[in-house]
Amino acid sequence: MKNKRFTVKIRIDIGMTVCLILLMPYSLLSETAHEWIGMAMLVLFISHHILNCKWLLSIRKGKYNGVEL
Repeated sequence: MKNKRFTVKIRIDIGMTVCLILLMPYSLLSETAHEWIGMAMLVLFISHHILNCKWLLSIRKGKYNGVEL
């Protein structure tokens, strides 16, 4: 189960990277392709945050100070 979830996370990250690279050259794509890739990027972005919500909630539990980064 855990290994399958990790594989899905990695595939989503790879998909987001590919979408980002494809969205960069706006002048080489049609406007329609740019919009569809952008929508796919949004879906991947939302699913990425849903799968990583445990990490996002654990950020508050850390101890931080102004000296160390």
